[in-house]
Amino acid sequence: MLMTTKDFCSFPANNQEYKDGVFKLQLTSWDEFHKVTKIFNKNTNFIWRGQRNDCEGWKLKSSFDRKLPNIMNRQSKLDEVFNNFKHQLRCILNEQWLNKGNNEIVDVDNKIWGLGQHYGLPTLLLDWTKDPYKAAYFAFFKKSSICQTENRAIFALTKSLRLLIAKPINARFVEFIDYEKGYDETQNGRLKAQDGMFTKALNGRDIEANVLKFTDKKRKKQGKQYEEEIILIKILIPDTERDICLNDLKSKNKTHIVLFPDYVGAVESCKIDLGIDD
Repeated sequence: MLMTTKDFCSFPANNQEYKDGVFKLQLTSWDEFHKVTKIFNKNTNFIWRGQRNDCEGWKLKSSFDRKLPNIMNRQSKLDEVFNNFKHQLRCILNEQWLNKGNNEIVDVDNKIWGLGQHYGLPTLLLDWTKDPYKAAYFAFFKKSSICQTENRAIFALTKSLRLLIAKPINARFVEFIDYEKGYDETQNGRLKAQDGMFTKALNGRDIEANVLKFTDKKRKKQGKQYEEEIILIKILIPDTERDICLNDLKSKNKTHIVLFPDYVGAVESCKIDLGIDD
């Protein structure tokens, strides 16, 4: 089911902006985010992502493409990273699992990339969650710093792209990877705890830029306006709402150790309690 701008008519018009499938909504408080999530109660076709900053340097790009933005041999370097990580994993995981994929579960290459993604490896993936409040935690759990923007950003991306695209193959400008039952907890407990999903963007480009480019091209080709169809939503919440947000999320059992249920998560949780979150 597609989301439209009419679904957000209860919010002030001057706090809204729409262009070619991308809808931006400025909230004035954390409480307003609850109103947003209620709009999505009957629409589970969206996945969510929280980001600490709202600025040009925080685009919807993978860690690999953010850290190596000007690399010429992108695929060769990705292959190098993947093969090296797979070699390291053979030291600690069952070799049969690394060499054989189970078609009923997940593609083994994506599974290996997913493990790397959750432990800091620069990959071609971008993290998302099915839970808007878990996305909010990722947007807010780190403290403000010199580079902190006035707003934290929470994104929602529809999985119903094929309803907007005449040829399904063109939907590959963003690929959704849902592991669901693809891991046991000893392999990647974080993914299960975070209700995690991943996306791959075409050629590693920024997803928002891809949405704008595709929708603009389709509109010009078909001579139609898409003023009500939303592919990507960007929700901005003031940084000043951080304490209120985190206290509310704690009451909902959205805490660091719940979302990162491993040794590293336990250490990070203690550091956060000490006021150290970098």
